[in-house]
Amino acid sequence: MKVLLIYFDFPGDPKSLLEGWGFYSEGLASISAVLKQNKHNVSLLHLIKDISKEEFLLKIEKEKPDLIGFSFATTTFYRLSNYVKWIKMKFNIPIICGGYHPTLAPEEVLNIKEVDMVCIGEGEYPMLELCNKIEKKENYEYIDSLYVKTKDGIIKNKIRPLIENFTSTLRK
Repeated sequence: MKVLLIYFDFPGDPKSLLEGWGFYSEGLASISAVLKQNKHNVSLLHLIKDISKEEFLLKIEKEKPDLIGFSFATTTFYRLSNYVKWIKMKFNIPIICGGYHPTLAPEEVLNIKEVDMVCIGEGEYPMLELCNKIEKKENYEYIDSLYVKTKDGIIKNKIRPLIENFTSTLRK
C-alpha cells in the first residue's frame, strides 16, 4: 500500500525559507518506520511554505497514494482546509490527520468536510492497522485511537495506551 505523509512545517525563521530547510518530525519518522517494516510504501511531502494548487496536485498525482496523512500543529491548522479540498476535488483518497492539533481538538479537524478521520495520540500502530485494513478492503471504522467519519456521524474509538518501550517494538 502507498501512503503519502504531508508535514506542515512552516518555520518562523525567514532564513529557513531562503535555505529551504524545516524541522524533523520524530512522530512521522517513527510512523514511517513502522509502516515500512510492515511492507508499506511511504513517502513524505515536507511543506515549509505554501505551494500552488497546481504544484500540490501534481505531487499527489505523481505519488499515487492509497492514503494521505497530514501532520500539523495548531499554528498551521488554518492551512489544512485548502489542501484537503484540492485533494478531494480531484482524487478519491482517504485523508487522515494527526499531530498536536488533531490530538487536542479532533472534532475541530473533523468539522472540515474533506477530512475522513483523525488519529489521537501516537499514530504508529493505528496507522499500521489502518493501512492493513485498507489494503485488504476491510472495515477500518473501529480502530483504537481513530475518530472516523461515517454517513451516520463520527465513531470515537477508545485511545490506545502509550507505547512503553518504542525501540523494542521496532526490533520485533
